[in-house]
Amino acid sequence: VCVPILSMASMIAQGSSRRKAETAFQSQRETAHMASEVINNARTVQSFCAEGNETERYSKGLERHEVLEKEYRVFTGFAHLFFGFVNLGLSAGGLYFGGNLVKQDLTTPEQMMEFMQYSWKIGGAIGNLMQVVNEQQKAVLSATRVFNTIARVPLVNRDTGDRPLHCDGNVVLKDLSFAYPTRPTSAVLEAINLTLKPGTVTALVGGSGNGKSTIACLVQRFYDPTYGQVLLDGRDLRDLNLQWLRGHMAIVSQEPMLFRGT
Repeated sequence: VCVPILSMASMIAQGSSRRKAETAFQSQRETAHMASEVINNARTVQSFCAEGNETERYSKGLERHEVLEKEYRVFTGFAHLFFGFVNLGLSAGGLYFGGNLVKQDLTTPEQMMEFMQYSWKIGGAIGNLMQVVNEQQKAVLSATRVFNTIARVPLVNRDTGDRPLHCDGNVVLKDLSFAYPTRPTSAVLEAINLTLKPGTVTALVGGSGNGKSTIACLVQRFYDPTYGQVLLDGRDLRDLNLQWLRGHMAIVSQEPMLFRGT
């Protein structure tokens, strides 16, 4: 009778513990991302005198994570305590009833002790179950993120696409509109038509944020147009092999990076 009840209680505790662990883990991820974002953009934060605001925002994130982590730890602690008391209660009950059976000559002391030893082993396993479950949940949460990243299929397959034998270098932007995936409602380029002829020099002039670097990224196909086409020698870049395309370009970035050993 006790084993099914304990199994059901263990399943309920496992589900609750997993939900609390996921919430605390998500809070930790958000807080770490917040800190990484501020550190990587420290110059921008300092330019807007936002150090105090970002520190306060990070502190609130830590406080929230602390509360969620405490809830998770307190719950698992009480679960350990509960199953420990249950284990002791079963042992005490077994000794009491077993002693009465021995007094009534319904069993022998040897049989009673054998039963108690098995009961202690089962109780010990149930008592350790929550600890195993907690460690398993931590591993599952971490492994889920890793496997989701590994299983993610890129939208662009760099191994497919045409590889023309010749490249004249005639680039045409045809009715091109573009918005970054993170800001789909804010168009950076709208209905742009531009021809870059081979053997000529073309300069894109404009204020910051007008889309000059965006056009360069579209020509290199770091992004695909929201609407319209980017054509190379009359062919859509989406039909060309990505490595072949970039292999026919030379570029000096706005902020060049020198790698160690070069």
